[in-house]
Amino acid sequence: MVEAGGDVDEGASPRRRSRRFLALMTAAKLALFVLLVVGVALLIDPEEFRDMLTSVSLGAIVLFTLFMLASQALMSLRWTLIARQQLGLREATFGYLFRTALLAEFASIWLPSSLAGEGLRVLRLTSVTGKLSESTASIILDRVSGVLSLLICCMAFAPLLLRYRDKLPFSPSLGLLALVGGALGLLLVPLVMRRYSGTLASARKAAEMLRSAPLLSLPLLVSFAGFAAILLGYHVLLIELANVTLAESGLISIGSRLGRFIPVSLFGVGGVEGATYLLAELVGVGAEAIVVLVAINVLVKYIVASIGVLLELAVSGKEAVLTLLRPGGGAGEAREAAEPGGDVAG
Repeated sequence: MVEAGGDVDEGASPRRRSRRFLALMTAAKLALFVLLVVGVALLIDPEEFRDMLTSVSLGAIVLFTLFMLASQALMSLRWTLIARQQLGLREATFGYLFRTALLAEFASIWLPSSLAGEGLRVLRLTSVTGKLSESTASIILDRVSGVLSLLICCMAFAPLLLRYRDKLPFSPSLGLLALVGGALGLLLVPLVMRRYSGTLASARKAAEMLRSAPLLSLPLLVSFAGFAAILLGYHVLLIELANVTLAESGLISIGSRLGRFIPVSLFGVGGVEGATYLLAELVGVGAEAIVVLVAINVLVKYIVASIGVLLELAVSGKEAVLTLLRPGGGAGEAREAAEPGGDVAG
């Protein structure tokens, strides 16, 4: 009786700790988010902000949403090519990985760190393939391909920075904000890694597979197309908010993607939004216009992530979605796959 009770307590304790941790981090995120909103409200002119907001047409917002969806679809296609053609994961269909990418966006918005989305991608892909190492390797290769294409795009727009060299470095207040954001991200990394330590146990083997991985030429081309969709989406909004060129829109939209290296998300506001503010300010966009741009970007993040939930609801049903969104949901299957002998390809 005592042993049985002890087993129950031992099993329940980690889940309770997980829920307490999640509740604590959510409360901290909410407090920081409120402080951020109040700080932004004090920096801008409310009337000018309202005028800027009403100047953006509904058509521009719809186009921006479609371009962001297209970008997600292209990035999911990149992941599909890597998983199926280079790692032989035939269960990894485009439709499944597209839904997974959107659900990962949803997790990144609501959970303490954007790294939660990566954990969800591992869990979801492993659940259909049963191959933890290959599933993890596909995500690593996908990110490597994304980083390479992003750096190439940033190098293409980097010469524009010479035009604004007199404005560099950025103001101390914004520099301090970026430093604090980076520090918070670094503090969250070990917490998230510990949370998914069982799932990512085969990451070393996945890294070994990278050494013999073929050139990511086709995924790179698809990735460039995805970044082009992001550029066009931002340009549609920016030309209604400020007098900017396509090249300046590229500097803002593509350069801001470097903010994804800061794994912090305050309900959709993270490193990308901070980098967007810095770069848009650099090219001369007004504060009110930048806040409108960031606000629409965050709104569209919610729309795109919600589309992922609705698609999963239509395909897998209500119970599957509730299990996925429940704290700790789906982690058991991935842990089983991570056990020695539990992974047929492990």
